[in-house]
Amino acid sequence: MTDLLPHLHIAGLVVLILVVMLWTLLPFAVFGIKAKQDQQTRVLRSILKEMRTLNAEQASVENEAFEPEQKASHEK
Repeated sequence: MTDLLPHLHIAGLVVLILVVMLWTLLPFAVFGIKAKQDQQTRVLRSILKEMRTLNAEQASVENEAFEPEQKASHEK
């Protein structure tokens, strides 16, 4: 057991150093991801706006196409 103790101290120290390094780098990773996420949000909002515009145009075209048929059926 006494032969294993120094190795455990070294392994514990390595793990501690690794955790400190990762905890130090974490804010930089978060801010880097946030910029990309903001860009994706802008792109998705523009796509959503375009889809709404296209859906509105398509709905108006469909309404115009069905109006003559509805008028003809009401006249009979």
